[in-house]
Amino acid sequence: MKRVFSWAPLALLWLSMLAARGGDIRATQNLKPYFVNVSMTSYDGTSDDLLTAGLGWDGLKSNIPPKVSTPPTAAELRRLAIYNNYRALVDMTEGGGYGTLYGPNVSPTGKVEGYHNHRSRNVR
Repeated sequence: MKRVFSWAPLALLWLSMLAARGGDIRATQNLKPYFVNVSMTSYDGTSDDLLTAGLGWDGLKSNIPPKVSTPPTAAELRRLAIYNNYRALVDMTEGGGYGTLYGPNVSPTGKVEGYHNHRSRNVR
């Protein structure tokens, strides 16, 4: 019994401190830290889409990777990453099933229709 009563003053102190705060702990927990930069990127679905990064059906199938400037932009790096990931994971030849058994669902013009929004957080 003696141990229970030795912790009782600490528990009461903690509860009183919590009550003095107003009881709403969540008010300060969801604030964005000063070092986090939130940005938003829009993909229009014709020149740059979420599925093929604007490469389209033929661009993904091509043996020539998309060009990247020096220094590369974020959009160019994204396009190159999507191209390389498709090439690494999928057999891009028609004999391998690309375009008949699997592949991105694109229109006959080679573009994915629609509008996409993407939000990201960058830590400075």
